[in-house]
Amino acid sequence: MAITRFEDLPSTNTSINSEHLNDNFDELGVKVGTSVDNNYRTNILYNKNLLYEVTLTNEYRLNVTGGLIDEIGWSTTDYIEVEENTEYIINITRTGEFHRICFYNNSKVFLSKDETTNATFTTPANTKYIRFSSYTADFSGGILQKGSLFTIPSIVVDNETIYTKGQNEEYSTAEQVIGTWIDGKSLYRKVVNTTSPSKEIGTLYNASSLNIDNIINMYCVISSFSGNTRVKVKLPYYYADNDVGTIWLEGNNINLRLTSQIYRGQSTILLLEYTKTTD
Repeated sequence: MAITRFEDLPSTNTSINSEHLNDNFDELGVKVGTSVDNNYRTNILYNKNLLYEVTLTNEYRLNVTGGLIDEIGWSTTDYIEVEENTEYIINITRTGEFHRICFYNNSKVFLSKDETTNATFTTPANTKYIRFSSYTADFSGGILQKGSLFTIPSIVVDNETIYTKGQNEEYSTAEQVIGTWIDGKSLYRKVVNTTSPSKEIGTLYNASSLNIDNIINMYCVISSFSGNTRVKVKLPYYYADNDVGTIWLEGNNINLRLTSQIYRGQSTILLLEYTKTTD
């Protein structure tokens, strides 16, 4: 079977064991090659963003009993099907009491609410649906997924995991699982917004909380000025002996050496891809 390209996947988590791949793949939005053996059995697994293409009710938010109340500039999702007693993660920051998740049973009767500021939450027993209210602008790029980490949707073909370029494959300041490394460990990605050291050699970021085993990819982009012109430089960087930037991991610290003063104490974006000692 030749699979030429993977597109966006449907909105629930499932496992499909299919003898009719053409029928299912068209419906799922997964394009396959012309050579398909209908006796070939394939398992398809994925974890899609539950906020993708969700219907919003604008100018309303959720009240304390799960109903709708007028609120300009706010929106509330339709009922989103979930599993009971299950952890989910959302990337929309909940900083006030109106940023509310409400839980409902299979008859869409209100059960309870969650108003914490945590990125993760656990659905109570008997939960079949949730609704979420926030500022309308928050839903642009919003992600809601099952689990405690953001993960890129994947397809498992003949025991090989192939990661899709779905709508929620994004760079995020939240730690994400993005694939599997050659040793079988999960591969993680994290973006850090920080400031470069104010001296030639210094620590950019303390990564002790990430439990890094192997660094697969590590670089940073520093914003600075040359006169009145904005300059962005990606490290590692070499221009001349007196204009060098290097980055390395030493213990738990990600350090920089910046021979040019214009890059010191400047806004910096750090990207890390790594495996963990805890996996």
